[in-house]
Amino acid sequence: MELPLTRVCLVIGRFHPLTLHCEALLKAKREAGFDVKVCIIGANAPRSHRYPFSAEEQIAMIKAAGFEAIAIEEVLGRQARHAQFVSIAPEADILLFDHAYGRFLKEDWRGGVVVEVPEAILNETLQAKNCWLAGQQFEHVSKAIAQIFDSSVPPSQRALLWEEECYVQRYRSSWAVAPYPPVLATVDILIQNGGKVLLIQRGGDVGKGQWALPGGFVEPDETVLDAARRELCEETGAELDFQTAMACLKRSAIFDDPSRSSRIRAITHAFHFDVSGHLMSTLEAGDDAAALKWVSTEEALTMRSQMFEDHFLMLEYLLTDGEKRAID
Repeated sequence: MELPLTRVCLVIGRFHPLTLHCEALLKAKREAGFDVKVCIIGANAPRSHRYPFSAEEQIAMIKAAGFEAIAIEEVLGRQARHAQFVSIAPEADILLFDHAYGRFLKEDWRGGVVVEVPEAILNETLQAKNCWLAGQQFEHVSKAIAQIFDSSVPPSQRALLWEEECYVQRYRSSWAVAPYPPVLATVDILIQNGGKVLLIQRGGDVGKGQWALPGGFVEPDETVLDAARRELCEETGAELDFQTAMACLKRSAIFDDPSRSSRIRAITHAFHFDVSGHLMSTLEAGDDAAALKWVSTEEALTMRSQMFEDHFLMLEYLLTDGEKRAID
């Protein structure tokens, strides 16, 4: 006689890919009498070296293992994230595959017990992903999952993602000699002119081809505002003197999610300048920007799947007068 399912286990994470040990954990919860609900983080996100599988492909992996799943979009702030999980299962134990969410869920969650999966399982997942990206033999996944691998990303795109992964690994290694884990300051700039905003297309080693806000690292001898003016000029040719920048500054915000950047811990100070009515210099993509374009604010707010890392979330926050909070 089959036992009734008496409690919900909300499984939260990203499955790049779903490994055999991940499957075993889900099945163990079901065998223990839990109603297993799988929640995939990152709906409508672009592919990257860190997250090479779409939400739909991850859902297919979960289904191949015999479970159902839903996907949720990235949001800003712990309160908004918490609300997403409450809307799915307000009373549930949580099995967490994304340790970044463990920072707040263990403190905030009142619906049940929060358990993070062992680091070894996450490392195994990373190993399987990197072997697949590198075109090497990979283990730890079922035949059904391996078939989803082969049908998801063409080899040419996979090779580009592997190049990104290798670049990020080298970048991190270059900081390995630092006495403390580095935390760097960056700036990002939203330029609005009437009903349009300016975006750049990334041409660098990470996120190549994706759209982003202009920006970059703060130099040791400059303020964040001066860094924003410099980066804007280097990447787009747009020049804002200090007085014009202050007159056009509509709002600013700090974005500091510890996992927002795949390269390094980076805290960014984002500026929103509305230059409507001000004469703009001739614009031209420069530095590591491959191209630039003006898009309507309405179109920009539909570009989540085309934008680099958390740049859509920054743009959305700045364009909606901070309705979606950057810091709780």
